[in-house]
Amino acid sequence: MGDGEYGGVSNWGARACARRAGSTRPRASTAGHQHGPEVTSLMAGLADTSAQVPSLHPMPAVLAVAMVTEDDLLLQRVKMALDREGLVAHVELAGRRRPEYEHLRRRPDVVLLTESAGPALAAAAHDARRRLRDARVLLLVGAGAQRGARHLLDAGVDGIVLETELEATLAIAVRAACVGHLTLPRSMRHGVELPSFSHRERQILRLVVAGLTNDEIACRLYLAKSTIAGHLTAVFRRLGVRSRSEAVTMLLTADESLRGSVLGPDAPADDAARAG
Repeated sequence: MGDGEYGGVSNWGARACARRAGSTRPRASTAGHQHGPEVTSLMAGLADTSAQVPSLHPMPAVLAVAMVTEDDLLLQRVKMALDREGLVAHVELAGRRRPEYEHLRRRPDVVLLTESAGPALAAAAHDARRRLRDARVLLLVGAGAQRGARHLLDAGVDGIVLETELEATLAIAVRAACVGHLTLPRSMRHGVELPSFSHRERQILRLVVAGLTNDEIACRLYLAKSTIAGHLTAVFRRLGVRSRSEAVTMLLTADESLRGSVLGPDAPADDAARAG
C-alpha cells in the first residue's frame, strides 16, 4: 500500500478508537442544564438562606448631607470631595454655630458637624442623634481635636474626619457610616482602646521621653542594651510608630488617658514639656 493508504487506515483506526472510547462516557443531556433532585434541593435551601440574610442599608440615589459650619470654603470643599468620589450629594447648610435642622429642605441622611459647635461638639452630636434618629453623624475636626475620641464616640458619632485629610477620606467615612461602620483616623485609635504595657516597658518609655539613649537606659536599669532594644521594638509596634522621636511625639501629644497610662498621671502635655 502507498503512503495514502497507510494514512487512510491510520485515520480510520483513530476514528474507531475514538468511537469506542466515547461509548463508555456518560452522554450529555440534550434537555439543557438539568440538575438531579439532590442538587435542586440544595440550591433551593441556599436560596432560602440568602433570603434570610439581612442586607446592608443601600446608599440613596441622592445623599442628603446637612452641615453645620461657619466656614463657607469648608462647605465647598465637602461638596467637591463627595462629588469627586462619585457620591451624588445634596449638601445643605444646617446652621453656622448651632444646628437648625427644622429649616432644611431635605431630611438628612448624614449630619456633618464641625468645630463651629465649639467645646460642646459631643453634645451637638448627641442632639443630632436624638432629633434625627436615622441620620449618620460625622465630625469634621482639626488636628488639635484628636484627644477625647472615646468621649465623642460615646455621644453617638459614626465617624471622625480630619480637615487636613478631608479630600482623601470624607467619602470613605460617609460610605462606611451609611452601611453601619465606624471610622476614625489612625492617630486617634489610642483614644478608643489603650495599648497595654508591662511595668518594664513603661519604665523604658518614661526614660525615652526623658531623653536617655539606649546605653543610658541599660545602665540605669542594669539591663543589656539588646534587652532595651527588644522592649522598644515591641513598644513601637504596639504604638504604631517606627522611631523614638515618633513615640515621644505621640506620648506627649496624646490624650490624657494614654499619656497617663504610660508616663503617669502627672505627666506634662506637649506644650508644658516644651516650656520646661
